[in-house]
Amino acid sequence: MPPVVSIINYKGGVGKTTLTANIGAELARRGRRVLLVDLDPQASLTFSFYRATEWERQLADERTILQWYGSVLSGAPAALHKYVVTPPIVNEAVNRYGSGRLDLLASHLGLIDVDLDFAAHLGGSRFQHGSPRYLSLHRALAQALADPAFEEYDTVLLDCAPGHRLPAPEAVGTGR
Repeated sequence: MPPVVSIINYKGGVGKTTLTANIGAELARRGRRVLLVDLDPQASLTFSFYRATEWERQLADERTILQWYGSVLSGAPAALHKYVVTPPIVNEAVNRYGSGRLDLLASHLGLIDVDLDFAAHLGGSRFQHGSPRYLSLHRALAQALADPAFEEYDTVLLDCAPGHRLPAPEAVGTGR
């Protein structure tokens, strides 16, 4: 399995997506095979490589991580590699200057509800550690990336959604 690097910050608007896109493009330019995974429902990383009309026409209905998560929740996970796309414009630029490749697992605006869908499948919105599906649901992405189909990548970069569910620091311990 290739190294997986998660770009995380609890606050939005701090440059996670820009950092992920630029590190990925530079690694590809240097000859590496890079997989970018857009886990942010805003889909900004996806829209960095596909126009909204292209995304809607080519990816939205069948080629995003949302559909893959749907298969996980249905109990019959599809092979994650079938959702990988190769953005043509960035790869043309990469190939002018190097020999790598940049691939993408595109996001979907509907991804915002996946956390709620996972909670519902576990039996409620509270952490259900006793649920027989708890670990399998929460390890699904890691297990999918361990598939031999991903061995061709030198690096996987995860553009994570902001952790907006945490209380504001000033509210912690104040009884609010």
